[in-house]
Amino acid sequence: MLLDETTETCLCTNVTQMGLKDGEAATVSDGWQLVYAVFPELPAEVTTVDMHVDGYGAFLPDVPVQDGPLPEPQVSADQWVASGQGWPAPPPAAEIARAAEARTLGAVWVLAERSGAADGSWAQRDSGEVREIDVAADVLFDFDEHEITKEAGAVLDDVAEEIGAAEVRTATVVGHTDGQGTEDYNQTLSEKRARAVERELAERLPGVTFAVEGRGWHEPVASNQTEEGRALNRRVTITLEGVAEGDGR
Repeated sequence: MLLDETTETCLCTNVTQMGLKDGEAATVSDGWQLVYAVFPELPAEVTTVDMHVDGYGAFLPDVPVQDGPLPEPQVSADQWVASGQGWPAPPPAAEIARAAEARTLGAVWVLAERSGAADGSWAQRDSGEVREIDVAADVLFDFDEHEITKEAGAVLDDVAEEIGAAEVRTATVVGHTDGQGTEDYNQTLSEKRARAVERELAERLPGVTFAVEGRGWHEPVASNQTEEGRALNRRVTITLEGVAEGDGR
């Protein structure tokens, strides 16, 4: 998001204002707080975006993009704003223009370089020294199961090769599910699937120590309203930190 070049703070709701009056919000509105953030202008053809909420480890999928005037009434963005009590007013247009002009990364900041298998069985994102490898759960497991299928061996061989090339000593394996079923069931399934992948990778990479987590349905990367989105959410993510410099596969 855009930064104020004089104060080096974001053009957004101050984090110190978030969550301060949640109890009060429940009495004056539906309990939600409204926040704002200013980003570079999006291409005209973009109609939805997926937003990564930094610090919360979550994605907000399919956020609609609309062109038009901001809702009224506008209230000071320095205030805490409860849903139904108005809308945070953005900074003056001149301040936004200065922030956009001061950017050194161009109109759009490319956060990650993407690569992966041509068949979509796994995808890789590199951002600095951090590499995340998403492996489709539908490739690894039968429906609602946590035992690795025989057909998944070749995919895990490729993933292990990528991890080995990164020259890391530790990695984190995290299981994710879609939004179907109960929360407890999905949490348990995500943990079992992460452990199953860890066992396979540990056999292939004895020099790497793996941490294992399950996060159930809490970190979707796509909408759970469609089968395509649910398939993307069913995944196991391997995160590597301190990737060897120059290893740009």
